[in-house]
Amino acid sequence: MLNFIAKLDPNAGLAIGTVIGLSISALLFFTVPVYHAYMIWSLHHFWWLAACGVVGAYIGYRSN
Repeated sequence: MLNFIAKLDPNAGLAIGTVIGLSISALLFFTVPVYHAYMIWSLHHFWWLAACGVVGAYIGYRSN
């Protein structure tokens, strides 16, 4: 399966990865209470997400 995704052009790979990620997230949101509580909490605490986003962007930038 992963070999199939690796052979796709970047846009198709991005689309398939997005669909897979959103599907897993939706499944966890509706079936795992801790994940549901975290997602609801994160909607009300944007500062935490912004801080994690900045750190993640820095790590991604430095790793290239």
